[in-house]
Amino acid sequence: MRVRDEIRITFSGKDHLLVLLIINLSVFLVYSLSNLALFLVGNGGGRQIIEYVGMPSHFDLLLSRPWTVVTYMFVHFDFFHVLFNLLVLFWTGRILSDQVSQKKLTATYLLGGLFGGTAFFLITNLIPALQSTAGPTYLIGASAGVLSIMVAAAMVAPEHPVHLLLFGEIKLKYVAIGLVVLYLISIPNGNSGGHIAHLGGALAGYTYIKLLRSGVNMGGWIEYLLEIPKNISTKGKIKVVHSSKHPTRNSSKSHNKDQQAVIDSILDKISRSGYDSLTKSERETLFKMSDENRNK
Repeated sequence: MRVRDEIRITFSGKDHLLVLLIINLSVFLVYSLSNLALFLVGNGGGRQIIEYVGMPSHFDLLLSRPWTVVTYMFVHFDFFHVLFNLLVLFWTGRILSDQVSQKKLTATYLLGGLFGGTAFFLITNLIPALQSTAGPTYLIGASAGVLSIMVAAAMVAPEHPVHLLLFGEIKLKYVAIGLVVLYLISIPNGNSGGHIAHLGGALAGYTYIKLLRSGVNMGGWIEYLLEIPKNISTKGKIKVVHSSKHPTRNSSKSHNKDQQAVIDSILDKISRSGYDSLTKSERETLFKMSDENRNK
């Protein structure tokens, strides 16, 4: 495949993981160059940028900059911070997208960021020990979204082996649990708001998969929004539909029976062997049919 075709496929939304990686890396490069330019002209540097794209802890600032609820989760100012997040995103994102779908991967990331930002804002304002006396603090980074994906991946593929330096091979579920515990006990040791956001992201990933297994798609509204650009781009195109001159209700009934047979078979398999025994196609079928039933 030619490079041009790969770029077209990437930004057509077929590889959501690659799009997330490119956005995070591009924003980091833009921030770094802007920081350098501001420094050279004597305007202070990146702090000014962070104040407009990072999520503030003060309500009045957040009210005047509502876009930061989303922009913060794509911004990094430290090279090793963005490198770690992108590596974990690539590694766990592949696992999750193989088990569910591309759109649900993006939904997991964004829900993690929203949960993380909400946790950061609420807890840093409600707990006196976490309130800053030196002015507002700003939340940035993809860590909440990335941890959301890691926890979700650990739920759908808990036995997936992970090779860690010094520790050897460890199951993914233990890596996710270990990170959650690490962020929890690190709250008193600095970057409290960041650690709280990470935990909010972990909660999002857990809740999302838990509800999906019950037939509730918490990220359905995100998937709908992701379809809007595609629907706009195809609007106005002529669609040719060949239909029978004598449609009958029997075909519709037969189709519904076939669908019900498939879903019953999947549910029976879950009851016998558990959710983790499902194949990727069976998971996709379960999620797709749950979405169709919910939208009827």
